[in-house]
Amino acid sequence: MNKVTSSNKFTALLALAFALLLFFNANFPSGLFSQEENHSTLRPLEAVVNDVPIKLVYDDSQYFVSGSQETTTVYLSSTNRLLLDTETNEQTRKFVLEADLTNRQPGTYEVEVEVKNLTSGVKAELKDPKVSVKLEKRVTKTFPVNVRIHDDLLKNGYTIEETSISPSEVEITAGEETIKSITDVLVSIDQDQQISSDFSSRLDVYAIDAQGNMLNVIANPSAVMVSLNVIAPMKTVPLVIKQSGKIPEGIESYTFTSETQNVEITGPREIIDKIDEVVALVDTSTITETATNTYSIEEINNVKFNPATVRITVTPKLAEKNSETSSSDKEKNGSTNGRSKTSTEKSKSSSD
Repeated sequence: MNKVTSSNKFTALLALAFALLLFFNANFPSGLFSQEENHSTLRPLEAVVNDVPIKLVYDDSQYFVSGSQETTTVYLSSTNRLLLDTETNEQTRKFVLEADLTNRQPGTYEVEVEVKNLTSGVKAELKDPKVSVKLEKRVTKTFPVNVRIHDDLLKNGYTIEETSISPSEVEITAGEETIKSITDVLVSIDQDQQISSDFSSRLDVYAIDAQGNMLNVIANPSAVMVSLNVIAPMKTVPLVIKQSGKIPEGIESYTFTSETQNVEITGPREIIDKIDEVVALVDTSTITETATNTYSIEEINNVKFNPATVRITVTPKLAEKNSETSSSDKEKNGSTNGRSKTSTEKSKSSSD
């Protein structure tokens, strides 16, 4: 009886096990114990981090490096998404890249780039595991600063009268060989809009060699203030004086004289090319006798005058009386003379 009972229990347990197995296989398409599913769970996650800075380790008080690659791409992998995201994000990243030049003498080297402080559980591979570095003796020298102006920077006809740079000299620090190759230290004025008036801006300093290549240097200060005194196109035109306002009664006309015969005009080329003369208007409404006064030249938009005012002497010409008035005056004068003569004769007769 015990054997039967035991056999039935075993059979029941075995049936239950098979039932559970069939249940889980039915609800998990790849199977409960699928090797493929297990592997996918453990497969590493990957991320690409571009432009990670490479720190060069060397004695920067004695040496200067040039020609070195500044960044590289890092390929990260991890089975932990949180750790991978932490190292991918620049703000939370712990790892750094270093190329060690400690105890090396001046020269050019292929230096291995090492990954430092990488979080455990994250792996990293570098696109550029080595970088080329030129190590030179550090030198500092003072250079004057020059201004480079783009050919099309000035508007048509405009010229630069004076250039001011402050400070006019800077200290350049670089490798010994690099310092020897410097042919010019410059600031460059190159902007979208053309210059047609005085210009002032703070500009970065850079150094170039004989071929015009920009060199890897440190400038102190790194930027200088540049000011340009810009002059617009100019030409000389005659001054024309014109009468304006009313002419007082009794004045026939006016004569205008001035020591200023010509005026310099300054402005955009397209405007001054169309100007052949400038005008000074004299209001004669109250002028009845010769007078000298200062008058402004009539304004023209965007044009300046030199001089802007002129001294003008105004001489009025009196109007002549008409012929009827002249004849009447003569008759009156004749009658008066006749009466005077008669009185004289009467006086003379009485005397006799």
